[in-house]
Amino acid sequence: DLESREFAIWLAKEVGVATVPGMSFYSRPELGRSVTRFAFCKKTETLEKAAERLVAMQAQV
Repeated sequence: DLESREFAIWLAKEVGVATVPGMSFYSRPELGRSVTRFAFCKKTETLEKAAERLVAMQAQV
């Protein structure tokens, strides 16, 4: 299993979707090990492209 930091790096490089590792939001980082944060403060077109990329990634995993 990937930790949130590793998953965020992989997702950005391989899928082109940026996230924030959940470990960044906890005083005890291990509590956010399996959590990933998505921010939706983007244009609708950008979010639609990200959704398409995530769906395509899911089909490959």
